[in-house]
Amino acid sequence: VMSEMEGFEKAFANAIDYAKSHPDTLVIATADHSTGGLSMGQGSAYEWNPEPIQQMKHSGKWMTEQIADGKGVEETIQAGYGFDLSEKELNAIQQEADALKKLDEESDDYEAQQQKLEDAIQAPINKKSNTGWTTNGHTGEDVNTYAFGPGA
Repeated sequence: VMSEMEGFEKAFANAIDYAKSHPDTLVIATADHSTGGLSMGQGSAYEWNPEPIQQMKHSGKWMTEQIADGKGVEETIQAGYGFDLSEKELNAIQQEADALKKLDEESDDYEAQQQKLEDAIQAPINKKSNTGWTTNGHTGEDVNTYAFGPGA
């Protein structure tokens, strides 16, 4: 999600630069839905802690794909997070990785188990950063619309 947001930011900046040199251009940016239901400051203390997220080298999806491809859990997590997890956190991830290895990629349960693995991988960072999510899918809240140029 974060890398997609960064890509969008760069694309929007390019569109604004273009519009600045073409004054008859209107740039509009919006979304068809929001995703995830992000909440910051989840947990007992209403305080968001972005430092663990900033230390990450790879996304939870990347780590999930690496483990699904047969890479070891501990080295993948270390490479992805850039810091050590507790034995309990690693065991939870290993348990989901082991369950995934037992399934054939064509199995009806494979995708659901892969999501369980990704959830287990992301749980420690969410806990350390006090980040919460209401869903893995789309949400129903209003989306922002931004405009630049004539008529904005």
